[in-house]
Amino acid sequence: MSRALALVAATALACGWGPPPAPEGAPDGRSRPNEWSTCGIAADCTWLIGEGGWPVAVNSTRSQDYQAWVQSQAPFTTYYTPSDCFAQGREFDEYSTRSESAIACDAGRCRIDLEPACTN
Repeated sequence: MSRALALVAATALACGWGPPPAPEGAPDGRSRPNEWSTCGIAADCTWLIGEGGWPVAVNSTRSQDYQAWVQSQAPFTTYYTPSDCFAQGREFDEYSTRSESAIACDAGRCRIDLEPACTN
């Protein structure tokens, strides 16, 4: 009986059955994008500059995966940029500085607990 199970398993692997492919956006095939920001407490999170130049909070152990994903995005990808929100560069700089100390773990997700006060 166990020989039959081994044969079925070997056939399944040979025919391409097995774990699903890595999700799109997972540069190393191990980390899924929704895992980049999972947390149990705020200390699990770290602050980075992410897509479009915006501050972002991600899981500390997943920060390299997140950064690799950001780098893998096409250079022509468009984002809502800081200049779309803030009239002056110093306003965004002040927001970024405040955001470094506003990291929170809310409902199991790292986030910056600070809303941009858009001036544009």
